[in-house]
Amino acid sequence: MNWLKRLTGQITGKKEKINNAGVASVTPGDVSAPIDAHPPADAGPDLTLREGTPEFNLIVASTELETGANLAHGASHLAILLEVDPGRADWQALAARYLDAAGGDVDALLPVGDERFVNSEALRAWFWQRQGKTPEALDLLLQISRAAGHATYLHAWALDWLEQDGALARIDEASMMQLLATALNSVEEAHQSSAGTVRDMGRWASLAERASAGYAPSPTLLLVRAGLQRKAGNVDAALAITGPIGQAASAEQANAIGLLLRCMRRFDEAEQAFIHAGSFDPADITPKLEAGDTCFEAGNWHKALFWYEAVLASESEQAWALPSSWYCRYKLGGDEAWMERLWEAMRKGDNRAHLLVFRERGRLAQSHDAGANLLRTLLERWRENGNTDDSGGSMAISATVMEAPSNRLAFALELAGRNPPVKLEITFGPLPAVDPRLALAPVDYPLWAYEGTVPHPALPAPDAAVRDAIAALALAPYNPNENWAAASHVAARFGTRHVRDILAAMVYPPPLPQDVRALEWLPRVQLAAAYVLGQIDSGWEGSERRRALVSVLFGPMDWTTCAAIRVLARIATTEPACATDIMRLFARMERHIPEVGHWDWVTLLYEQWLELPFLFDAEREELRRKLAAREEDE
Repeated sequence: MNWLKRLTGQITGKKEKINNAGVASVTPGDVSAPIDAHPPADAGPDLTLREGTPEFNLIVASTELETGANLAHGASHLAILLEVDPGRADWQALAARYLDAAGGDVDALLPVGDERFVNSEALRAWFWQRQGKTPEALDLLLQISRAAGHATYLHAWALDWLEQDGALARIDEASMMQLLATALNSVEEAHQSSAGTVRDMGRWASLAERASAGYAPSPTLLLVRAGLQRKAGNVDAALAITGPIGQAASAEQANAIGLLLRCMRRFDEAEQAFIHAGSFDPADITPKLEAGDTCFEAGNWHKALFWYEAVLASESEQAWALPSSWYCRYKLGGDEAWMERLWEAMRKGDNRAHLLVFRERGRLAQSHDAGANLLRTLLERWRENGNTDDSGGSMAISATVMEAPSNRLAFALELAGRNPPVKLEITFGPLPAVDPRLALAPVDYPLWAYEGTVPHPALPAPDAAVRDAIAALALAPYNPNENWAAASHVAARFGTRHVRDILAAMVYPPPLPQDVRALEWLPRVQLAAAYVLGQIDSGWEGSERRRALVSVLFGPMDWTTCAAIRVLARIATTEPACATDIMRLFARMERHIPEVGHWDWVTLLYEQWLELPFLFDAEREELRRKLAAREEDE
């Protein structure tokens, strides 16, 4: 087995091939010792110092540097730390101090053994580049990208290295083409990518133009240059590179044109471009797959099925075409047997089948508290009565326990268009000991205020442009990854100066779209706003996004609480440096579960908590037990 394969053998915090004997001297012996002496005031109880967390690795790396007793041991923890976030300036500064402390001896810090791991080899590349060995460092990052199956380090480091004066002149053409192609293939299309990714692709596209100015023209160069511009959202620049389809002299050129036309939603022209690409080598299945995906995206199931079957005629088990063909057959005939095939493939780990099942059946959960269930009943009764009601212009609801204020919003949205207008009155029984009207801790942006048991928004109405942008996000089909990416562009557009407006959109929702019910619309609006808040700035401690999300999480209990939990869990899983703090936030929420009434956020809290990294096995088991108990009660 070569070292490239072994690179993938290490999981952060697991299978660590180092001597941990020195850890006891720099970490508490008691596993219940707090991670820090002064956690944030709103963070709840301290958590244990967990092996594998950024806090753990930072303590070990920092202490080993200070003592100088075992720099190699500390460097191994530094490598794990940088794997969490290669772009952290303070962690890179720590790496620079390590290199200085070792007198520039990289092999002393990272001894070469039989097994070499992604994170340690990435740190080796970082050290080499700092020593002026940029070509060698980039070559190592390329090997890492191939072995690890991602280009995280390339985007975090290589861009900066290549943009330095004189750097491009030191990179040979073959290596540069590999770097550009790796960057191109590592991200989704511009409309599916975050604002930050699109910006990075713009930088890669600029590098490609500078570097390739002296290269001989080739089909591969055209494909890469056009692809980078396309994924940077620069449609005109990409068109200028590809030229018209009538002049396509290679499969690569025709494919580049087809991909660009598909991104422009010119589906018929894109299909013709892929047909032309296939004419250069009829045995190549790539143009057929792209033609199938083009018709799929256009919703032309007959044509999409034709192209997928053309692929399957050559490769009967082709991993993308086979489940795609099943989905097309389901859409054409509605036969659940095809959907069952997709379910079965998904259960066996088929990623394409998973995407297709979620596309068809994935929905954002709606509230099931008593108020929401009553609204469902009323809507069904009105539907059966020809959209008329016998309310007489007023409606009184009496509930035994306090419920989420968004129930009133949902009723108001549904009643807003009724003629004559309907006045709503809701009364509640005694308040529980854990008063859901009150914030769990002081928050910067309370969403709700109460007069007795009557809620009203605590923020002024949002800016119309912000509300419209949130509405557009909420109207998109529910796909968390794509929705998150789209929200990043709204966050970049409005910035932190509009945090209050984004929050206010949660409690001043846009009007109901045609044929969409309030019980579906309101959670979508609130989650869209939370998605934007989660990307309104970067960093964590002291960030505006943390202030906003904690305000929603710890504020008066509501459907908005669910939106905050979902976004915090997403941040914890994609940005593990934030995970320990978010565990604390969840732990504090758990201590304030009302003893009576149904609250949607409670079950969701346990579901999302289970997704967080760095949990002990016993903790996961306990969370599963609590979740099962909640589900049984409900």
